[in-house]
Amino acid sequence: MKNAVILSVSLGLVCAIASGILAFAYDLTFEAQEKAKMAEQLDAMNLLYPDAEFATDAEPKTFTDPETDVIFKFYPALVNGEQAGVVATGATMQGFGGRLDVMVGINLPNGDIRKVLVTDHEETPGLGTQATDRQRKKSLWTMFKEQPAETQETSRFAPNTYLDQYDGKTAPENGAYTVVKSADAVKSQNDVLAVTGATITSRAVADAVSRTMDAYRKVNP
Repeated sequence: MKNAVILSVSLGLVCAIASGILAFAYDLTFEAQEKAKMAEQLDAMNLLYPDAEFATDAEPKTFTDPETDVIFKFYPALVNGEQAGVVATGATMQGFGGRLDVMVGINLPNGDIRKVLVTDHEETPGLGTQATDRQRKKSLWTMFKEQPAETQETSRFAPNTYLDQYDGKTAPENGAYTVVKSADAVKSQNDVLAVTGATITSRAVADAVSRTMDAYRKVNP
């Protein structure tokens, strides 16, 4: 009995010490992790608006989706001190792998989409990622050809046939963009053509962008 008590106390002390060490380590690295996360976000924002400045230390406008509890954030993009647009962050829970996060550049004053980035996802590599990832295809010619300095920054923003369909679109009239499976079915600005074999991911991106644009409209009526 005595040995059992000693063993229990020893295990308790070990657990307490281990928990304390983990908590201390987390506190030490939390600030660094937050800075790294913000730097990554700022890099993505600069892809959407290369010439803009962002007050990332200021509190952005926010909107919480009552259906999903996702918090949408809106950062003003300033060019020469004037607001030229907004960078919005949002998400959907309808991805093939769960949550899918997007970043949307919104031009002012028309409120049309500048570009869409998928910033985080768990979609199937090689299939679902056709609707999420921007990867520039390289050839022997592009590998050895020297790019002019002024185009090196813009070349970081690789094309994506699916995501580029959102360029110039305004908030969907019925609250959501409609994903269709054939080019003939694209009838209005609300329609986007799905990636063959990645319909679920295509719909998830459409839902995330739809919710982001709808949230933007509610924050900026």
